[in-house]
Amino acid sequence: MNCNPAVLGDRIRTYSEAVEAVTHLDILRAVDMTVDNLVREQRMLRGYLRLAEDALDFVHSCDADMALDDDDDTAVKLLEGAEGDIAAMHADFERRMQAALDDDRLNGDHEEAVVNEYRETLDLLERMHAMTTKLRWAIMEHDADVDEVTGEFDNAEDLIAHLRRA
Repeated sequence: MNCNPAVLGDRIRTYSEAVEAVTHLDILRAVDMTVDNLVREQRMLRGYLRLAEDALDFVHSCDADMALDDDDDTAVKLLEGAEGDIAAMHADFERRMQAALDDDRLNGDHEEAVVNEYRETLDLLERMHAMTTKLRWAIMEHDADVDEVTGEFDNAEDLIAHLRRA
């Protein structure tokens, strides 16, 4: 067989272009899946944010004659845990967004689409964290207003001991 370098070059070029096209399609699929997953995540986060807003409205509508949280501060502890979980999710999504920014295969509109959805997700997480903190403080302030503290205290330890007994 007589091997012609031009024929080999054409075959190699065709092969290389086919591999590049498949890789490009894989990237497009990954971009679409990432954007779709982030949009789905955002819908869930918006729902959670509405739950927290409704809970805050409920706290504000309550009369100041009865404590909302039990003696063990269960609600406050749950909300503190939620704040930590939200902060961890925020850090994870920041890391993912940075990975997208660092990926040389993403550029132009593809990178912009992915990064914009990560930014929207991060914004929602920040709003959720702020709302969770606001809800926790509203409960603590409501319950502090309900507690009756009477008498004089010589130091902070006596006051704290009195509050724990109340």
